[in-house]
Amino acid sequence: MTLPHLDRPICEPVELPPGALVRVERIRQGREAQASEPFVHFHDVCELVLFGGVAGTFSTDERGYALGPHSIAFVPSLRQHDFALESGPRDWILIQIEASVAETLARVPGLERLRQPFCASP
Repeated sequence: MTLPHLDRPICEPVELPPGALVRVERIRQGREAQASEPFVHFHDVCELVLFGGVAGTFSTDERGYALGPHSIAFVPSLRQHDFALESGPRDWILIQIEASVAETLARVPGLERLRQPFCASP
């Protein structure tokens, strides 16, 4: 199913399991995977995405980042973002974190970076 292009971001509801502060999901798509459609959205959880094999872009705060194998993307709570992935095989681990946990971590010296979205390629 393809989603239509949206002119404005939408809120994607994300529910963590009752009592959970973190949810982890591994996603694997084969060579038949089509390029992703634009889906600018936001939600109340923070997201940390650990990519395996992937090609595409990560957009947030009016900035675009190139995604390649082993890229890491972080999005704080309520920040608009989009992942535009090229067709073909790809995989990633999606870690969704309760907003209050990320806010607490961002107050720890050395972890202030968690206040802003970022993308890195280690």
